[in-house]
Amino acid sequence: MKTLSVCLILVMSLLGLKAQNGNSFPYEKARDMVKEKYHIKKISDEIYVLANKDETQRYLAYNLPDDFKKDGLNVICSGIVGKVPPNFKMMGTPLKISTISVGKGYKKFNVKVRSYTL
Repeated sequence: MKTLSVCLILVMSLLGLKAQNGNSFPYEKARDMVKEKYHIKKISDEIYVLANKDETQRYLAYNLPDDFKKDGLNVICSGIVGKVPPNFKMMGTPLKISTISVGKGYKKFNVKVRSYTL
């Protein structure tokens, strides 16, 4: 009985540590994105997406830095594009950003940091 209790506590501790890991990406990888140009689009008060020029493709970046949350800001980013789970509706394709930097016209947005490596 003692061994079972110790094993249960150990498993619960490991699950807790895994849940705290901020580097995990909960979606299956579809492809790598390398230095592609997008602009930030504000969807609601707290939701921002990366959209291409003609807005046919949107990416929902779960780790977008707060400094880049400015509607209309042009960015260049790299990262991991995830697959949308079946039978699941999302505002954009999931994206985990690895690097992001500002593009043309950033001066009018008062951006403090011009690039991030996450």
